Amino acid sequence: MNRLLSFALLLLLSLNVFSQDSLNVQSDETTKKVEQTMSKFNKRESLEVKEKSAKDNQSVKYHIYVLDKATQKPLRADLDITTENGANGKLVGKGKCTAAGEFLLTVAAESELDLYVTLAGYAPQTHKINFSDVDNSMKLNEIKHVFELEKIPLGEYIKLENINFEQGKYELLESSFKELDRLAQQMIDSPTMEIEIAGHTDNTGSTQASLKLSEQRVESVKNYLVSKGINAKRIKGIGYGNSRTLVNDNTEEGHSINRRVEFKILKL
Repeated sequence: MNRLLSFALLLLLSLNVFSQDSLNVQSDETTKKVEQTMSKFNKRESLEVKEKSAKDNQSVKYHIYVLDKATQKPLRADLDITTENGANGKLVGKGKCTAAGEFLLTVAAESELDLYVTLAGYAPQTHKINFSDVDNSMKLNEIKHVFELEKIPLGEYIKLENINFEQGKYELLESSFKELDRLAQQMIDSPTMEIEIAGHTDNTGSTQASLKLSEQRVESVKNYLVSKGINAKRIKGIGYGNSRTLVNDNTEEGHSINRRVEFKILKL
């Protein structure tokens, strides 16, 4: 009897120890899972807060307004946003102003961008965004810029910027394409627009050679516009050679100014 009682007591103690060990193991595993879950949750939250904080500190709301210079009425102009690299800048965004002439652009505070505003019948305008010289307190505020576009009078020549050729040649360089693409888009947006392209050279060559070169360059510009879907009948061309220089042509700077391609609107 005593032996049976002792065996029963020993068995009860063993079961109690086993149960306690299982409970400890289960508790340890549960605690470990909870700790892992909380660790992932806390890491994700801190990352989101960090990213949000970085955006708050490094972005700027840039308000753009486009007005008719003469009437001060808002214009629904088109906007191209490119990296600040002159004619070789990369297009990073496009947009159109609201009926109120407004456009909101959110950019990184360290951005260096070119804004190019166009509207059929108006002279285009550009503006550079460069925050490198703006102090941190200003970066936290909203910034605005107002474009005042002027209508292009019929028959008045406008210089096409960044139309480039190798010296003495008439093939367009790739750096010319962006400006010509914009002119082509203006003509697409205004299907009745007709223009005249005028080419000019400096006086480094003979009169006859300069005249021929200017005519060839005008033809290259016309052919490019036609390749973009513009009817050739809407484009007239004339080469003036070196007969219409703008400044003294005895310096390299003078040469650069006198070498140019212009256009004028004949009909809208």
